[in-house]
Amino acid sequence: MVGAAGFGKKKQAKEGAASLRDELELEQQQQEEINAHGGQARDYEMENMARHRAGELNTAELGFENMKNAMKDPSAMAEVADLMKDPNNVAEVQKMMADPSFQAQAKKMMQGMPDMSKMMQDPAMQAKMQQMMSDPNMMAKAQAMASAMYGGAGGGAMGGAMGGGMGGGAAAELAKLRAENAALKSQMGA
Repeated sequence: MVGAAGFGKKKQAKEGAASLRDELELEQQQQEEINAHGGQARDYEMENMARHRAGELNTAELGFENMKNAMKDPSAMAEVADLMKDPNNVAEVQKMMADPSFQAQAKKMMQGMPDMSKMMQDPAMQAKMQQMMSDPNMMAKAQAMASAMYGGAGGGAMGGAMGGGMGGGAAAELAKLRAENAALKSQMGA
């Protein structure tokens, strides 16, 4: 009897060790994937990647969760800006965003989010936005980020896509984005 009880416990311990080994191998594989794409992952990126692999997050939600954390991390935003200067990275983002399965995931994710048009009509939100826009430090950060993302007055992949950064092409791009926004809103029934 004692042998049978001990056997079961040893088997459970072995399964536990095997499970731990599998988790460590998965973590190493995730780190290798991230290193292959340009560097060290932040803790939140690793946690979100694990949630993605476990099926808790789809691709759109993974990107959104990482972006929420990156918005609080100036070095991460600088890395994003640098990545977007590479035309190959811009093309990859555009390809991903054009993928119907990604669009469906993003649409599903957006259904759980607040209506930004209603939020922006809220007088308290408007006052907060006006206060932020009158803060010289906030505006300097916004200008620095725009300069990094769009290559200043003439460079970078996104700068070229936006008509050279600050030129007349920007107005055309803005009009195009507004039209796409309106089309998405009408598809969603907003």
